[in-house]
Amino acid sequence: MTLKTPEDRFLWKLVGVALLAVAVFFAVALVSYDWQAASSRVPAAANGNLFGVVGNALAHGSYLAFGFAAWCLPVAMLVGALKVLAPVPKEVEKVPNGRIVLRIAGLMLMALSITGLFQLAGKWEWVREAVSYAHIGGAAGGKLGYWFMTCGLEKGVATFGATALTLGLLAVSVCMAVGLKTVRSGLAAAAAVDWGRLFGIGAESRASTACERSPAPSAIRDRPPASVRKPSRDSDSKPPKIRMPADGTLPGLDLLDPLPQRKGRTGEDVETGAKLMETLEVFGVEATLSDTIEGPVVTQYAVTPAPGVRVERITGLARDLQRALKAKTIRIFAPIPGEDTVGIQIPNRTREIVTFREIVESAAWQNSATWPKGGSPKIPVPLLLGKNVAGDEVVEDLTKMPHLLVAGASGKGKSVCLSAIINGFLMCRTPEQLRLILVDPKGGTEFKVYGKLPHLLVPVVTDVKQVMVALHWAAAEMARRQKIIAEAGTSDIREYNATANGERMPYIVVVIDELADIMIQSKRDVEPVLSRLMALARATGIHLVLATQRPDVQVISGTIKANIPGRVAFATGSATDSRTILDESGAETLIGDGDMLYRTSDGLTVRAQGAFVSRGEKNRIVGFAVRQWPSVMDEDLRNQLEHAHDDDGDKQAGGGDDVSADEYERAKSIVIDTNRASISHLQRQMRVGYNHAAKIIDLLEKRGVIGPARGAGPREVLAAE
Repeated sequence: MTLKTPEDRFLWKLVGVALLAVAVFFAVALVSYDWQAASSRVPAAANGNLFGVVGNALAHGSYLAFGFAAWCLPVAMLVGALKVLAPVPKEVEKVPNGRIVLRIAGLMLMALSITGLFQLAGKWEWVREAVSYAHIGGAAGGKLGYWFMTCGLEKGVATFGATALTLGLLAVSVCMAVGLKTVRSGLAAAAAVDWGRLFGIGAESRASTACERSPAPSAIRDRPPASVRKPSRDSDSKPPKIRMPADGTLPGLDLLDPLPQRKGRTGEDVETGAKLMETLEVFGVEATLSDTIEGPVVTQYAVTPAPGVRVERITGLARDLQRALKAKTIRIFAPIPGEDTVGIQIPNRTREIVTFREIVESAAWQNSATWPKGGSPKIPVPLLLGKNVAGDEVVEDLTKMPHLLVAGASGKGKSVCLSAIINGFLMCRTPEQLRLILVDPKGGTEFKVYGKLPHLLVPVVTDVKQVMVALHWAAAEMARRQKIIAEAGTSDIREYNATANGERMPYIVVVIDELADIMIQSKRDVEPVLSRLMALARATGIHLVLATQRPDVQVISGTIKANIPGRVAFATGSATDSRTILDESGAETLIGDGDMLYRTSDGLTVRAQGAFVSRGEKNRIVGFAVRQWPSVMDEDLRNQLEHAHDDDGDKQAGGGDDVSADEYERAKSIVIDTNRASISHLQRQMRVGYNHAAKIIDLLEKRGVIGPARGAGPREVLAAE
């Protein structure tokens, strides 16, 4: 049976209301049963049943036939009524006729076995006293139980055999009535309950071993489990025990902002799920809602299409679903990897901020990021990203990626993500374990707060010329480390540090905040060095984190993408930009403010909400690190950066090579005034040869006046008067 029209759904609700009324009538009649009025003819006015003669006759007949098992009838009616009145009743889906017959037979066998068990319980003294007190006919299981158990099974297989057979019949009848899948789900839910915690048993022993039994972190997947999961958001619950160094060498939780008060949900996920399924029915898509996963920003509804329904029919309804649900955006994940369901992600009406402290306090971070004394951590360079759609903490291993690309439109959360990553490093790593090179071509505005960090190898790099020097130094350091690791007979930095008797090598992370500024001005020089680092630096413990707000092929080239499997995409303006970052669409449907899609090292794309680090938290963490450790920078690299412009000082004055200053300024004026930048155009305007005009064009590109060549198309003029 299916309910395709509002009239059908209204009639179905009426059936539920009627069933609920009958259940209440039946229960009240059983409670107010008057045995004296039933055993003798008394006037109707003297009948003690609240529903009079009719109610008393119904109760008398039920007690006489089923005994105490008569109470199962109103209970079964009540459960059925609640199922019918539920927002998305699964009983209204198409069910084969054979399954309906099987369920009815199961209910009948269940009633028979329950009356038999009540009849067996009648052998106990207190049960016989209850039967006598209630005056229900002399048998705890009624006439049906008496015939089935006393006159039937007990005479054939004795009391023990009759009990065993009846219990087995009850188990079989339950499976027939509700289905094996429901039984398995119920058993799994019961097994997952911490009964000791529920009844207060063994609380002290559990508290003492909580950290030891914490589950090991694993790669977080964007797929729903077999049952509904809603992460706990009880703000009053105590945080887990944090394993911090006893000597206080790392920042503590007292430097972080307190957790905000969380407001409970108002059942919006149930309402939205019902509206979602109703909309699918309107468009003729037969499906069932098999799972709901509520996250901090979006809720994922796992929909199982009926046999014969193509996935494309659901994905094609994205705009219609968005209109019907009045959602800002909708992302359809079809199908969910490893499942037979389609994930429909819908933004919550009330968003929750994922705080930096939530992730640092979590077991996923503590069990993986903590560096134990005398050992090695599970994740040498942990990336603190946020929470996925299930509310689980997202902590990735940069050494496995081994580099990360962060891209998205301006103001969508890229800089906040970098802040969370850097502050995550500071919370769990000392300068002896991790060193940083921060690059900010925009003038150091984003990384200004980190200028005095003891983790820095050099001050924050803000000039493109200095970026080239820093990258070349990293390449030379990579070659030096490769030689040392090979001479030690080890394969990578982790194995070398585990066996090294002397000084250990720290991991080095190079963070570039705006890759576009560097690629526009010096792509020809920067890209080969980046490619070499990305291809070979993993084993030496040197890793790159590249960020840009201009996700196009001129910045994120094929060479970069081929060497960076780990990518984070924030909201983009178009599906083309999304494909440039992730090789697939989807980022254009994100809602901004930290909403992200990130691709793991094994190729899975996961949706998450980025962690937020406040300005006060950053200042306190950096201040602690500055007071805790002295600043020890690489003087050789620092001197190279300071003299980055010395070699071409004369060329800057004259324009470079054999291009004079006057020629350079004249060419610059021509390009800006005409908004055209080509070799032939400069040849005609300046009356120079082809080779000389080509040198001028190269110099203009190097100085950032014009953009790189775009095939047959004209170059972009970047500078203005």
